[in-house]
Amino acid sequence: CQMLGLPYTGCALDGAVIGQDKVLMRHIMNANKIPICPWFWRYRYEVEQDKKDILSKTKKLGYPVIVKPATLGSSIGISVVNTVEEMDAALELAGQYSDKIVVEKKIVNMREFNCAYLGNIEEVTISAIEEVVNEHAILTYEDKYEKGMKYEEKKRILPAELDSEVVDQIKYLTVKTCRRLH
Repeated sequence: CQMLGLPYTGCALDGAVIGQDKVLMRHIMNANKIPICPWFWRYRYEVEQDKKDILSKTKKLGYPVIVKPATLGSSIGISVVNTVEEMDAALELAGQYSDKIVVEKKIVNMREFNCAYLGNIEEVTISAIEEVVNEHAILTYEDKYEKGMKYEEKKRILPAELDSEVVDQIKYLTVKTCRRLH
C-alpha cells in the first residue's frame, strides 16, 4: 500500500521495523535523548563467549533485570531475572526467539501508562493517558491472549490520575518517540 500510495492504517514500514527491533529502537532513542531503562544487548552466538562480560554488565545494572528477545513482542521469551543463577535459563529462552538478546534493568514499583499517537509527522493527535493496573509485574502472553484480556478484567484508569506536568511530559515523549522512530 505504501509503495502504491494507497491509504492504510498503521505506521509506516520503516517505523514498524525499527519499533519491532528493540536494539535499533533503543539506539535511536538514546541518540535522541529519549529516556529509557539502562540496558545492553548481545547476539545469541556471543552469549557463551561473553558470559563473564554479560554477568558483569548485569551486576552493574543491578538485579532484577529483564531478559528478552530483541525482535519479538507479546511477552514471548521474556524472563525476569532476580539472581545470577537464573541468567543462563533466561538467555537460553530469549535466544530461542531472536538472534539478538536484550538485558535491561527492571523498574521496581513502576506504573504503566498508555498513550496513543495517531497521525503522521506533521499532523498528530495524542490520546488521553490510560493507566493499566496489573497484578503481575509484566503482562504475560497468557494474560494478553489466553485469558481473553477482557477490558473488565484489568483495572484501567482513563484518564490516568496524574499532575498536568506529568501528562504534558508523557505526551511530549510520545510525540518525540513516534517521530524519531518513523
